[in-house]
Amino acid sequence: MPVFTNVARRRSRGLARGQGAGTAGGWKDCGMGLWCRRPTLESWESVRWTKAALWLRDPSHTVRGRLYLTEFRLLFEPTRFHSKGWHWYALLHQISSVGVEGSNFLPRPGGLPLRLRIDLTDGRAEFLVVNHLEQVVEVIGPAIASSST
Repeated sequence: MPVFTNVARRRSRGLARGQGAGTAGGWKDCGMGLWCRRPTLESWESVRWTKAALWLRDPSHTVRGRLYLTEFRLLFEPTRFHSKGWHWYALLHQISSVGVEGSNFLPRPGGLPLRLRIDLTDGRAEFLVVNHLEQVVEVIGPAIASSST
C-alpha cells in the first residue's frame, strides 16, 4: 500500500493547492459526500440551503452534522461517524419560531456559544450550534413564514 504525502493525496484526488483538508472544498467544509451523508429527500424536494451544525440532542450529548433547508422541511443529518439514527427533521409549518438562545443552557466550564433555538408547535425546542447565527436566522425565518401562509 503506497504512502501518500498531502501533496500526492491532493493530486490523486484532482485537487489544486489549498483545497486539501481544512480549507474550502476540503473535509471541514463538510459538503455532501465523504464526511456528511446526503439527506434522504422526497422526489419533489430539493436542498435550498445548508450549513454545518452541532445538534444539542440532550444536555450531555451533541451530534456533529449538517442542517438542511428544503421547500418543506428543516432537517439535520449527522456525519458518518454519528450514524446511530440520530436524525432530526421538522416540517416547516410545524416550526413556530427560530431565534437565538443564551449561553446558560448546559452547565459546562466556560459555557457554550449562542445557539440556534427552533421552537416547534408541539411545545418542544431544539438547539443547534452554528456559525454566523444571525444570518442563519435570517435564512430560516422567512422560509418558515412563507410555509405557514
